[in-house]
Amino acid sequence: MLKPLYQFRTKCCEKSNVWQYSVASRTLPCQFCGTVGDFASLPCEISPPLNNAHTTVFPGCCPVRVAFIPSDKNIGFLNYALGDELHCGVVDTSGCVRSYVPTEMRFRNDRLNRWKQCIVCEITEIERIDGPQWDHIIGEIISNGPKNEDYDCLDFAVEVLNQAAGRDTFSREKLSEIMGRQLFHVMEFAKIQRKALESRNN
Repeated sequence: MLKPLYQFRTKCCEKSNVWQYSVASRTLPCQFCGTVGDFASLPCEISPPLNNAHTTVFPGCCPVRVAFIPSDKNIGFLNYALGDELHCGVVDTSGCVRSYVPTEMRFRNDRLNRWKQCIVCEITEIERIDGPQWDHIIGEIISNGPKNEDYDCLDFAVEVLNQAAGRDTFSREKLSEIMGRQLFHVMEFAKIQRKALESRNN
């Protein structure tokens, strides 16, 4: 699980221009010499670039949301690597994530904490659609069932988006590209957190 990090610089050694990162701790020692509290810049907290999908949509806000999490819940984004599978779902206005699970051959509704740390893509280019319309489209696609044996969670998300857009605007590749822009920042944050954890354990 990704956690907030503290970003700071120290003036105790010749690395005063280098940003250092640490997980939450009572003390923030210099990662180069171990001196505690000799800051060149005060620590500031940085939150992970992830969102909680289980949030309601306020009137006037974009209701069109697609969420992504690692398929293996034991890996999480902290240990996610390129090539690992992601699972996606569309988020209704109440914060329920609706997804298709090919291995179970069924649609799933997640209202609890499974999607508390995920990548949420707001598809603002789909205009003139309100919350009730978005929820209706999701329910309609689910009631029609999967289109073929190869149908997966990404196909479901793309189908819902194209129905909402009123034309075939989205593809698997386009949605993956939109998600990939955020995934880059998530992986960079995870890399910094792993390094901070290693530094603390040394």
